Amino acid sequence: MTEPLEIYLDQLARTGDHATAVIRTAESLASEPWSVIQVAGLLARCRPVVADREIGLTRTLEVTGASGERAVVVVEAGQRYPALTHAARRGRAVADPPVHLARRVVRSAMAAVEGPLLTALDLACGSGAFLLAAVEAGIPEVYGTDLDPLALEVAAIAVPEARLLQEDPLKHGPWVDLVVGASPFFVPDRIDARYRWELQRRYPWLGGRFDVVTPHAAAAVERTRPGGAAGLLIPTSVLVKPHAAPVRRRWLERHRFVELAGPHPVPGGDQAMVVVLGVDQEPGPLPVFGLAPSELLGLDSAPLDPDLMPGDIELVRRIRARSVPLGSVATVDSGIVLQGPEGGSRERIVFEEPGAERVPLADAHQFFTGQSSWLDYEPTRMHKSRPREAFETPKVVIQRLRGMAPIRAGLDFDGIFLDHTCTFVLPRELPVGRILELVRSPWLDAVTRVEHGDRFDLYPREVERFPVPRALLETPDLSLKAAWDLTDGECRRLEALARR
Repeated sequence: MTEPLEIYLDQLARTGDHATAVIRTAESLASEPWSVIQVAGLLARCRPVVADREIGLTRTLEVTGASGERAVVVVEAGQRYPALTHAARRGRAVADPPVHLARRVVRSAMAAVEGPLLTALDLACGSGAFLLAAVEAGIPEVYGTDLDPLALEVAAIAVPEARLLQEDPLKHGPWVDLVVGASPFFVPDRIDARYRWELQRRYPWLGGRFDVVTPHAAAAVERTRPGGAAGLLIPTSVLVKPHAAPVRRRWLERHRFVELAGPHPVPGGDQAMVVVLGVDQEPGPLPVFGLAPSELLGLDSAPLDPDLMPGDIELVRRIRARSVPLGSVATVDSGIVLQGPEGGSRERIVFEEPGAERVPLADAHQFFTGQSSWLDYEPTRMHKSRPREAFETPKVVIQRLRGMAPIRAGLDFDGIFLDHTCTFVLPRELPVGRILELVRSPWLDAVTRVEHGDRFDLYPREVERFPVPRALLETPDLSLKAAWDLTDGECRRLEALARR
């Protein structure tokens, strides 16, 4: 059998047209619908680039040595080949889900439908993985929409039974019995300004640095009839990110969670969770971790964290009740944004060598690896500059972007100026070493994860809310365990939550 990538490369060389090469490849695989999706669907997300040397390509389009064991085709220097670039992926799903995962989402969602199940829809169907799983499962009418015409052409070959339409997946439309699918891929900073404005017009609760996954997930549930079900494969970050809190709260208040499972690796993208909702069905305890929706609704962010157990939220509430916010006993701020409104730029004020008027400067990476640059401290060239004494005072330095890692913090007694990748704390009522101990404590880390989920970055507003035991203000030498009145079992539970 001819290797599908060879068919693509041959057609690309003959016609010079990427879309034609993708369709010809899909047609060659038409007797194997899942291969159409996995091979031609991946090619549809690519764009041709010119090889600057002889290379090999794997079946997943990774570049390797021409003689490598995983190479299935060889591309000569100067020949065009398919590359999965960021520009090519913009506005498209990162990759189609594995077969078993598409089938699992569809089966689980079907089981949650109350009443007849006649119609299914994938709002951003791509090359048709969920549509094919729905047809295999016997659903009579299967619909798919997408903005990408080439992906839809591939889907038409893979799932000829589906009714396909090129349109905005977030457009209002009629209810169906079942909505399944995964969100399109957008990097937040690459969302077109006009489309961002349109999304905020449709969904006024969207704010800050949001992605398209969140309104897509909201639209999927809105297109499901009462008593129907929505089965979604969505990035784990959406279950905890602050901008998605309004969607999570609505789901907890109005719908029944049937499945919340994962994370599952998705080719080429973030890890993803399977979320299945019975739409407008009586809410009940959440699967896996058994919490009542009201418990999660008691948290501002309402994170959907499958690692939470009954009692975790109450433990955090007791810690909060015994604490004051860090911002009430310390000054919390962020470092300097070096680009300013009057033409200043990093290149003009940051240097590798010291000078007479220069001060030491570090970003988060430099600070925690013992490095620094040198800064001409000119406040008019900077955005939101800070007084010199804010940096020259002994302080706790915190890496702002944490992701899923533990809180990273250290002490500075050397008057290092910090950029915006750092948040810093200037104690007023506690020794700086005690503040550092608190910030580094796995117990505090666990509190932030319970309240906000695993994806929680440490901007000043968030750090100001860190709980400081009241007892510690009265007796500074008291241990954190005693100050919060924690049992051995509670300590172990908090440490387990922090180590995830």
